[in-house]
Amino acid sequence: MTDGDGNKPGVSRPTLSHRLEYIAFLSIRWMFGRLTVAQSAALSAFIWRLVAPRLRRHKRAMINLTAALPDLNEMQRAIILNGMWDNLGRTSAEALRLDEIADDPESVSLDFSVDALAIMNSAQPAIFVSLHYGNWEVTAIAAERFKKPLLGIYKKVDNPLVDVEVFKMRSRFYKGGLLSRAPETMRKVSRAIR
Repeated sequence: MTDGDGNKPGVSRPTLSHRLEYIAFLSIRWMFGRLTVAQSAALSAFIWRLVAPRLRRHKRAMINLTAALPDLNEMQRAIILNGMWDNLGRTSAEALRLDEIADDPESVSLDFSVDALAIMNSAQPAIFVSLHYGNWEVTAIAAERFKKPLLGIYKKVDNPLVDVEVFKMRSRFYKGGLLSRAPETMRKVSRAIR
């Protein structure tokens, strides 16, 4: 059920800020769409390396890195964080082009262990756990290639307009469902596992 504007009850209407962010998101997606996947990933990485050190998250990451690896000097920590922002930039740009990456058989090389390959080639259900490292969406491409109905859980984007677009971009790869983190999600996951 929706109101006259198509909004679900209890869901706030998009603000002006949401609409401006949405326009920026569409503009970035359009601009990156004019480049090759490699070019858009490199440009995004460059922008993140340039901008991120000026953000509050960078300071928090530095504090956490100092606590976790106190023996590193400041330069070593800076190198790690620079690599982190580079990786995030590349992953962000690739996420906008996931369809193209998946449709190019040369873009992703799958290297399964013998046991994992046996599971992927069978009708046996399985739970795979991966690191939140690099482009983690590649695991979804693997599931699609093996025709596995992958179930995914994701954190909604704070901007509801952008969240709809991100959901559309990702849902192709999650034939078992793409669920937002919510109290009822675990019940749905339990049913899927059963």
